[in-house]
Amino acid sequence: MAKKPSKQSQQPPKEAPSNDAKQKGKKNEKANSNNNKSSSSNGTASTPASTARPSSGKTPINLLHEHAQRSKWEKVQYDMFKVKDGFVASAILQWKDPKTNEFIDVKITHKLPSKETPIEARYFAATVALHRVCFNKNLHMVLPREFKDVWNELEDQRKAIWKENSEKHNKLYNNEPFKVVLEERKLQAKKSKEAQVKLNNEAKVKKTPVVLTSIKSSVPSTAKLPKFKATAESKVTKPQTSKKSTSAVSFPRKVWETALSFTFTVEQRDLIQKSIKSHINWQKTTKNESEMKSLLLSIGFRPSHVDESLQYQDPLSFLLFNVPEDDLPFFFQDSTSSDSITVAEKNEGLVRKIMNFGVGRSEAIMALNGNGQDLQKTIISLTQKLVNYRGNQDFIDPIESQDLWNEEIGSLSSIYEPSKIIVLDESSVQINFNSFLCLRVYKSPCYPNDLAGLMISTIDENHKLPNYVKLNLVKGMAHYAIDNALGISYIYSLVDWLQENSERIIESPGLLLESSDIAQSTKDLNIDSQNSSTQRRFFKSNPDINFIKNDYEKRTKTVELKNSIKARTKLPAWNEQENLLKIINSNKVSLITGETGSGKSTQLVQFLLDDLYSKGNYHTQIFCTQPRRISAIGLAERVAEERASVCGEEVGYIIRGANKSNKNTRIKFLTTGILVKFLQNGDDFLNNAILVIDEVHERSMETDLIIILLKKLLNKYKDLKIVMMSATVDLSVFQNFFKGLSSAHIKGRTFPIEDFYLDDVLQKTDFQIEMNDEWISPRADSKFFQTGNVNYDLITSLVSEIHQDLIDESNDGSILIFLPGVAEINKCVKLLNQNFNPPSVILPLHSALSPQEQHRVFETFPGKRKIVVSTNIAETSITINDCVVTIDSGRVKSMSYNSIDNTTRLVEIFESKAEAKQRRGRAGRVSNGKSYKLFTKETYDSMMDSPIPEIKRINLESLYLVVKSMGIKDVIAFLNTGMDPPPLNSLIKSEELLKCAGLVNEYDDLTELGKFISLLPIIDPKHGKLLIFSIIFGCTDIGILTASVLSVGTPFIKSADLRDEIKQTLSKTKDLGDLLSNVIIVDQYLKLHSPSEKKQFMNKNYLSFNKINEIKSAKTQYLSILEDIGFLPLKYKEGQSHLNRNSSNYNVIKAIICGSFYPQVARVQLPDPKYLNTSSGAVQVDPEAKATKYWIRNEEYISALNRSGVVEDEKLPATRAFIHPSSVMFDTNSNSSTPQSGIPQDLKSDREDGLIEFEKIQQMRPKDFTPTLRNAKSKALKSSFIVYNSSTVTSKLFLRDITPTSTLSALLFGGPLSYDLSSISSGRQSPGIVLDNWLPIKTWSKNAVLIKELRLLLDQVIKLKLEDPSYSSNKENKKALELTSRLKLFESTIGDR
Repeated sequence: MAKKPSKQSQQPPKEAPSNDAKQKGKKNEKANSNNNKSSSSNGTASTPASTARPSSGKTPINLLHEHAQRSKWEKVQYDMFKVKDGFVASAILQWKDPKTNEFIDVKITHKLPSKETPIEARYFAATVALHRVCFNKNLHMVLPREFKDVWNELEDQRKAIWKENSEKHNKLYNNEPFKVVLEERKLQAKKSKEAQVKLNNEAKVKKTPVVLTSIKSSVPSTAKLPKFKATAESKVTKPQTSKKSTSAVSFPRKVWETALSFTFTVEQRDLIQKSIKSHINWQKTTKNESEMKSLLLSIGFRPSHVDESLQYQDPLSFLLFNVPEDDLPFFFQDSTSSDSITVAEKNEGLVRKIMNFGVGRSEAIMALNGNGQDLQKTIISLTQKLVNYRGNQDFIDPIESQDLWNEEIGSLSSIYEPSKIIVLDESSVQINFNSFLCLRVYKSPCYPNDLAGLMISTIDENHKLPNYVKLNLVKGMAHYAIDNALGISYIYSLVDWLQENSERIIESPGLLLESSDIAQSTKDLNIDSQNSSTQRRFFKSNPDINFIKNDYEKRTKTVELKNSIKARTKLPAWNEQENLLKIINSNKVSLITGETGSGKSTQLVQFLLDDLYSKGNYHTQIFCTQPRRISAIGLAERVAEERASVCGEEVGYIIRGANKSNKNTRIKFLTTGILVKFLQNGDDFLNNAILVIDEVHERSMETDLIIILLKKLLNKYKDLKIVMMSATVDLSVFQNFFKGLSSAHIKGRTFPIEDFYLDDVLQKTDFQIEMNDEWISPRADSKFFQTGNVNYDLITSLVSEIHQDLIDESNDGSILIFLPGVAEINKCVKLLNQNFNPPSVILPLHSALSPQEQHRVFETFPGKRKIVVSTNIAETSITINDCVVTIDSGRVKSMSYNSIDNTTRLVEIFESKAEAKQRRGRAGRVSNGKSYKLFTKETYDSMMDSPIPEIKRINLESLYLVVKSMGIKDVIAFLNTGMDPPPLNSLIKSEELLKCAGLVNEYDDLTELGKFISLLPIIDPKHGKLLIFSIIFGCTDIGILTASVLSVGTPFIKSADLRDEIKQTLSKTKDLGDLLSNVIIVDQYLKLHSPSEKKQFMNKNYLSFNKINEIKSAKTQYLSILEDIGFLPLKYKEGQSHLNRNSSNYNVIKAIICGSFYPQVARVQLPDPKYLNTSSGAVQVDPEAKATKYWIRNEEYISALNRSGVVEDEKLPATRAFIHPSSVMFDTNSNSSTPQSGIPQDLKSDREDGLIEFEKIQQMRPKDFTPTLRNAKSKALKSSFIVYNSSTVTSKLFLRDITPTSTLSALLFGGPLSYDLSSISSGRQSPGIVLDNWLPIKTWSKNAVLIKELRLLLDQVIKLKLEDPSYSSNKENKKALELTSRLKLFESTIGDR
């Protein structure tokens, strides 16, 4: 409270003080000069005589004084300070609060320069004060001119503060400064009150009883909590101990307050624990865990239990699972449990007394009901039942029994202190046998000839003894009485036994896990350590030598073969046949290069086969790899034709989904991906084989892996020959990798090719563009062309010019246009069809087309110009024989992987010189050719010599998985032996993601699931997981269809004009998300039988005919693959009941998708709830979607944590993301602002108050009428998580292909779970668990253990299920799958959020 000033005159201060005042002022000035302290002036103190008055008008002091009088403030005071260069003064405004009589001061400080004299300092202080309280008045107009400039300067400062912080401005500049002070006080008082209320509430919380772990000392032996040292503020540090169960990060309390909540019901928890207890197999370890032991003891676990737990790999999880709930340390006790009465009982007090015996509530009620609600009888019954006591036949008279009882109670009173013997009634007594515990004995009818009722309890309710320890003590006493004391009074003997044995039993209550339990769990699980699946040998065959020989000799006499050989002799490769065979036969590894048109791909394999036949070798196989399916098929058919055979006999091919070969096939063309999969299953087929690797210059990931593997297998198979082929390649790269590599070159048979660059193209077409209503001719060095943009009008004009040139030359050859991608091809084809009028056939060519569509480019169309618009698939993989002109855009699309944020981008770049040469060479195969380039010569000179190897620029998860499946422990070291080692960061990231996905375990070994997924010839492990989980959990058909849709993409017509219509089509199932909505509509189409119905459905729902066909093809391939490797029975029929038992349970299906795509999940954070008043009370309003936030895992943060254990504080575990507007869950339909909007007319309220009876409406109509926020555009998601298929970064980080899922799904199928132990030192309970080191979830830690162990059980069940299809009939092991499905079925009852 401010000090009340002395009574002084309220007149304005005088400017010309008296002599006395002058002397007084000088005295004060001297004092200030000596002491440099602030002094308070009364306003009349004078200035030195040398100071002049202001030039004119009222002084600032007078004006401030008058304003204070008008405002009914007290007299203005001034604080004066002597500084180095003069004086600085501050005005003090004062007001008396009429309600409290308190004097309130407001001191106006400033940063103006000091003044020479005190009076000048006061003038300026008054000016500042006037400006603060009258800034919005024109007082500066009456100020003397000396102070107007000061006013203007102060005004500039005010405006700057307003722009920077308006709230601060309104506090500093206010006409009522004292009102500001009072409001600040109110705000502070409110905050203090809230803080006090919070403290009071915390104080009201019932004190948690202390668990007794020892009774040696005079106080309970509770473990001291450890004191952890705080790390540097700028970093999050991973603990030095590499414990898998403790979290590497900790979260502040505010984060835990807003974290998701999750809990199991008692029914669910019991179901899980009972289901997995007999199956759980705790893995033992021999590691010395001294640091872990200290941590567990400090938390409060019993020493005997800690010692037992350290035998196993995860001691903390072992303890949480096996230690009874009431014996867990305070830190891990269930904070959600409550002692409240869940079911009303007439004798609730009696029930609680029985529960104190050491039994559960239900058992206590049953025991009471069985004993007529009699406490004494019930305790006796429970005691005798505990030790299987059958009763004693020695009858005793009741009177005699009571006398003996009374006599013994009297004796006990004389032995022990009277305070320790408490007679409860005539038939029961309590003996406090130490400071903490008491024994209650309930007389049996034939005491002491039979067993009395015994119960151990704590004396103080703030102490607690776990139930299992109580029962151990009772069991021990009872056995002692039965063996030694029955027939004589034995209460004293029991007390003596307790005093001798209770300390030992309490401190070491026995093993948590008996050896018999361990043996039984291993037996029940029935796991065979040996892999029972037999390894398939796809290449191993027993050819019919006689058939092969006779067939070949027969064909050599045919006219077809002779004519074919005659045609082949014209190829350049024919003349090099002898040299090629010499090099290959005399070397284990050789490299053959050949120019375009040399015939290397078709002829070399035939040279090798004919050479083998000439030596009588009909057994050796020749394998020739191709990077693409179309080239494998095309070459196999071409070579078979040249050998006068049928494709699939002597010559055949193997691609994904098709195997056109038999045991007698000698030349097998196959894709590189297929060869990699076969190598996973064994390498015996390489013995006595020739392996030709074509197009090695492309450096695909599979090709690089094959080369690394083959180099290591060279010494294993002496008869293995490796032949690498390429059109253009840097020999030094391969010569450095294979020391002593021999090579040969085949000259091409290409005709002369004339080159035209962009300058020539622009000149030839006289190309012009319209700009600002003018037609201009662009230059070749313009920014548009230099940055690689493609002008489709220029291509159309160029095609027209080329067509005319060919007509003039009477040339009916085709034109081949190279563009970077499918979208560009479609656009170009569309424009050519619209603007190119001559008779023509315009064909797209890319890998997404079906084989039938791709084959059209090889056909001839008499009288029409064939124009093929292709990706780089036409560079080397196929040859269009009639091509005479190429148009090269110079652009390619290349995958680029960023390991920091785990994103893959398809980027468009300039091609390399090697690719440009390949494209050019396509034009000179049959005649003189021309190559038109849509880039300049300078651009060509600046291009890379060769493309970047694929292994350096893509996600390496599938590669890592394949290498690991081959038994290679150190994948990184293995791949580093390649020609171009992949980036270390990408490999480490792949390892992290595979561990997170559950395909690689914490010991760097493949999990059972990982082993099986590695067998699938599928590039993306997520799709493999989806297929396997679908089979395991009975969703086979919809799972295969989902994987098929994912492999193809959207099934709809790609058109911006139809975007809203397609979204409306999917809106019927929007709650299931994008992916399942797409799958459902495709499934509806596939179930139609009538062609007319299918056509009508397709048109109505905007489905793409081509996309549907691709999905059907992919589905057929997946079925074939799954049957081939034994995951599905042969000749599987869709709809088989057991394999589709959960096909309609979308909770299970969404959980499978979550498990397949993790860690691609986002946490849904809803805004704070709002409520609407209704007739029956407040109804929670659905929040608006735009107020919902989505958080995904920060990959950079996780990587830094995993690698170094230290993360900079600026980095957060989660990153915010947004649902892409294309998602069906991104709702743009506006809802009305009134609560009754959307409600049918007949159900709207007719009440006078207009309130809505929601309960009545909801019962009448099965529709959600929950109100939404006013002006809300869409409801927010109600699920806790969403799964996304991909993420893209444009203006924001957008998530695509959304599927909502639950917390249980994320926990059951997500990343590793750990415990946040950061709050141990504060004495608070465990806040919850941490999912994958990035997502805190509030739950009891034991729930995490149950989920972890259920995960391990599922992993083993998956192994047995997939290795032995008959496993499905094993009732015991089927429990795990049924358990998971049951959890998903009643998922709505789980506390989620």
